Amino acid sequence: MTEPFDPYRKWLGIPAQDRPPHHYRLLGIEPFESDQEVICNAADARMAQIKTFQTGKHSDHSQRLLNELAAAKVCLLNPAKKAEYDQELREGRGARDEGRGGNAPGLRSGGEDADDLEEVSPVVVVSAKPSDYLARRRRKRQPTWLMPSIMFGVVVLLAVVLALAFQEIVADRHGTKRSGVAEKERPPVPSKSVPPAVAKKPSEPVRPLPEPEPREEPKPAPPKSPPAEEEQPAPPVIHKPVEPQRPEPARPKPPVRRPPSARKKPPVPDAAAQREAESEIRSLFSKEFAAADNARRKLALSATLQKQARGTKNDPAARFVLYRLAGELAAEAGYLARGFAVIDRLAGSYDVNPLTMKADLAAVVVPSYRVGANNINSFVNLWIQTETLMVLADLAARKDDFPTAVRAAKLAVSMARATKNTRFLRETVAQSRELEHMRSRFRPVETALGVLVENPDDAKSNLTAGKWRCFTNGDWDRGLPLMAKGNDVALAELAHRDLARPKTVEDQLALAEDWFAAAAKETSPSKPGLQVRASYWYEKALPKLSGLEKTKVKKRLDDLHEKDIRGTRIRGLVVKGNVALARNRTTVRGVTNHSECLLDGNSAARESGNAAFGKWPCRWIIEFDRVYSLREIRFRLYDYDRRAYRYVLSVSGDGNHYTVVKDASQGGWSSWQQVLFSPRPVKTIMLEGLHNTKTKNFAIVELEAYCIPSKGM
Repeated sequence: MTEPFDPYRKWLGIPAQDRPPHHYRLLGIEPFESDQEVICNAADARMAQIKTFQTGKHSDHSQRLLNELAAAKVCLLNPAKKAEYDQELREGRGARDEGRGGNAPGLRSGGEDADDLEEVSPVVVVSAKPSDYLARRRRKRQPTWLMPSIMFGVVVLLAVVLALAFQEIVADRHGTKRSGVAEKERPPVPSKSVPPAVAKKPSEPVRPLPEPEPREEPKPAPPKSPPAEEEQPAPPVIHKPVEPQRPEPARPKPPVRRPPSARKKPPVPDAAAQREAESEIRSLFSKEFAAADNARRKLALSATLQKQARGTKNDPAARFVLYRLAGELAAEAGYLARGFAVIDRLAGSYDVNPLTMKADLAAVVVPSYRVGANNINSFVNLWIQTETLMVLADLAARKDDFPTAVRAAKLAVSMARATKNTRFLRETVAQSRELEHMRSRFRPVETALGVLVENPDDAKSNLTAGKWRCFTNGDWDRGLPLMAKGNDVALAELAHRDLARPKTVEDQLALAEDWFAAAAKETSPSKPGLQVRASYWYEKALPKLSGLEKTKVKKRLDDLHEKDIRGTRIRGLVVKGNVALARNRTTVRGVTNHSECLLDGNSAARESGNAAFGKWPCRWIIEFDRVYSLREIRFRLYDYDRRAYRYVLSVSGDGNHYTVVKDASQGGWSSWQQVLFSPRPVKTIMLEGLHNTKTKNFAIVELEAYCIPSKGM
């Protein structure tokens, strides 16, 4: 018969006679080791070793040993628990019975150690027979100390009782009766002036009992004076003894917290220092640079140089050049976004303009991308690089850096032209022209911002800059204070009310109505911005409304969202392939009958099922873990037999407001449905099943979503 697997011996080298092992033996360190760093390192090393067996056939043994190691680490790194454990180990009381499910002496079921662990599974004793070590430990547990301990406890108890009785007698002689009140709460004896003593701090907090009635003590009456009873018609008010005031030591005042000042970054190293550093780096990595003749090797060398840059602390020029070369290599490999990410890290350490550096890098590498879309991979990569450049253009525009924005947009147009896709090129050209138009509109704003540097209260310049910030950039936090100081009385009044952040539903609704009325009177490019702010306050008030008023506001919001009114431009992430997959952390809610089939990547329809279904009308909502810039949605309606469906497909950039991209509520539709639309940010997809000509169930086999069309456009 096969001998049972023994993880203690195979993995940790602990023989049978040393089991169950104590914590120190389990971690492989000397008993009673006091250095916490040694304990921590040993535990981490053991756990890293055992984790390598988690995926094998002995994964259950691996998990049990990991639990024991975690318990040992928690116990030995806690000074109080370690002291208690060491004492138990010395006295031979460390071993626990198997019913508590642990070989480690410090692991108690439901005790303190268990509270420090998130989850500790019961540990199974692998050995089938008790070891000699366990027998010796159990013999050591014989209670030879039990009788002396009991006798000692009895003696101590008697001593305490006698001491309490003696104090009671002394108290009675002085005319005061002991009570459960703490010493510091006992009333002072009026016949003696005794300096108050400092009360000792009790070991445990004592709950004060009701104050006892003061005991009347007969006093020797002075001659020709009334008796004590007449002098005290009411019980005396008991006061605690007042300790003599001592001058308190001067406490240091807490330091005044000041807002952290921006850390000044070092300047860019001069050209000579960069040339010298680059020469040295290329000499050190000459073999790697010579071998970097393809994308994979360039990416590997880029990662190596970034690691070197992070470790270089005392040579600013070398650190700068290492990051610069790493970004160039990543971009040359065809991963422009990774090159931009390296520049962002460089900008965190040096006083540089990352937007300008990214545009400079793109200008160098983009010509090498213009190879034409000869296959699907190059087509997809060119598409992604184009989107990356448009993201840079949008970011520069939001920072009012229009020279960089226009430059990046022109590079994006050249990339889109290389894809040889007419529709994609047309869209990119339109976005580039929009940035050119914004650049011309920004010129008076640039002048106004210059005036505000010299005169912050100039009303005309405040209005110009405030309207640009709010209505064009959607930066209401910076724009409203400027507009409130402008020379347009109506807009200034609205800005003041908006800055007050109204809390009541009446004030919120009134502010929304006034923003909407201002938008109705506007004919300039500011009109959509005014509608955006009206929509913002309508949405704030909507949950608190009811009845006809709520219906009216909801209808107005629907009208605004149908016009695609939104504030700051949102550009979603662009990736290759189908993003509507469960492995991409995409989720589905709504009808739950086999809804997982929508995101499993299996588009095969069989007679036996493999489809999500629900009684129509029904609804599924597919939610992504991030915002994607989608252009295409494909899904397959269950079509094993001849049947036709009706449906409506909508998308949303925020998960709340949906735009219909395909209204198939009329006619009959079956099998694969391909819906193409202009690029837009999408967070959720809503598919509404309305009708099925065969059954009462609406069935869908698979749903796919693409940032880049699956079969071109």
